[in-house]
Amino acid sequence: MNRLAKKNLKSHESDSTPANLKLAGDTLSIIGSVHFDNANTTYREGNKIISSITAPVINIDLSQLSQSHTVLLAVIIQWIRNLSAKQRIHLENVPTKMKAIIEASRLEEIL
Repeated sequence: MNRLAKKNLKSHESDSTPANLKLAGDTLSIIGSVHFDNANTTYREGNKIISSITAPVINIDLSQLSQSHTVLLAVIIQWIRNLSAKQRIHLENVPTKMKAIIEASRLEEIL
């Protein structure tokens, strides 16, 4: 197998490492990439953080995403389902492609 083929194979290997999640005040920043292989782990880590926030609005900053996949929307929607009735999530710095998916799916009201 040549070097390029090995590199391509390695780039498609499973990676369940969660995206890096950082909390500053009431803002949770998602850093890196959330994809199918790490979505469950990222969901669990994020859920732990979000459940510790008591503010009525939890900001999620997407400015440091290296890639945005549709699975991230599924993770965020699940986080919304787990909020108390008095809380909501506000997305900040949403990538253009993700905005288009949100609009096409008519998810603006919950996101």
